[in-house]
Amino acid sequence: MIVKSELERFGYTIIAIQLGEVEIKEELLKHQIDEIQKAFSQFEFTIIKKGNEKVVEKIKLLVNTFVNQHDELQHLNLSTYIQSNINKEYNYLSNVFSETENKTIEHFYIDHKIEKIKEYLSDNEISISEIAYKMNYSSISYLSNQYKKETGYTPSQFKSLNDNKRVGLENL
Repeated sequence: MIVKSELERFGYTIIAIQLGEVEIKEELLKHQIDEIQKAFSQFEFTIIKKGNEKVVEKIKLLVNTFVNQHDELQHLNLSTYIQSNINKEYNYLSNVFSETENKTIEHFYIDHKIEKIKEYLSDNEISISEIAYKMNYSSISYLSNQYKKETGYTPSQFKSLNDNKRVGLENL
């Protein structure tokens, strides 16, 4: 009854409901699921992710690992790494990710690389040339162009900022 009333309060059309499972007519976006989870948490209910959402979470973890352990994984490309760890065709995984997250795996990967570059720039311990090498960019100019496209700043401009506009990985 609680699940039914909360979902109806949000304006969702319930197709079927049974113990532990509910099917609604509408497709939910991530922020809508978060909103429902917040409402359910007051009753100590948790939304359990199924199917595609578990795959997307696994892909996100693999991208994070790929970016942070790139030295060890440099001999692989991202698609091969993901496919070999999930044992499904990359095209399928890419479609599931895009449908769920409204961005491609590649763009998610670029977002993570940019945040890692910001980390390196903020630490101020290695040169831009070393960062380009560590992050597997073919040149400093390619890194700089992609960085500026994504952030609006060149790496040098970012280094000179006081507040270093970094985004938490959980917000990507």
